[in-house]
Amino acid sequence: MKNTIPSCLYSGNAWFVEELYEAYLSHPESVEPEWRTYFDSLQTGDDQAKDVAHSPIQQAYANSAAQRPRHSTMVTQTPAAETVESHQKQTAVLQLINAHRFNGHRQSDLDPLKQYQRPDIPELDPAFHGLTEEDMDKTFNTGSLFAADVMTALREIIHIIKTTYCGSIGAEYMHINETEQKRWIQKRLEEPLATPSFG
Repeated sequence: MKNTIPSCLYSGNAWFVEELYEAYLSHPESVEPEWRTYFDSLQTGDDQAKDVAHSPIQQAYANSAAQRPRHSTMVTQTPAAETVESHQKQTAVLQLINAHRFNGHRQSDLDPLKQYQRPDIPELDPAFHGLTEEDMDKTFNTGSLFAADVMTALREIIHIIKTTYCGSIGAEYMHINETEQKRWIQKRLEEPLATPSFG
């Protein structure tokens, strides 16, 4: 019998697919159309039976376990709770990257005379996604960002997306349906940090 499982779903990529799925469940528009179509196909069509984000449920169980009285006065975070928190943070980083792709142009510096104040876009704030100052020097996967697959500091990822999407070029392209066209634009914006080379 022919194996019909897509190669991207094998165990080596399971954590990445899980993070994409969590992002899809929270904000379907934050994932690429091809992934959104695939995840849509996993839903039953019955609103009452549709899947919901797993991380809040996992976190609720972790919080419940943490609140139970213990015989020891020392309270340590369980490996399961650490894994849940790690996945939540990684998903938040991917959502922050996509938020800049969708809305970064709204905060770009397009007023050379500085007559208008740039609007405050909550989705572009790491705190909106649950990321804190403590996370700034942690290692995260960059997902589909045109950068190193893994960066050892969140602040480096934020520097890339802020420079690329909130600088002096306002790029609005996420409405494009063709993934290949969007990836072409992303590559030319994100690799040089939206700094054109005329040499």
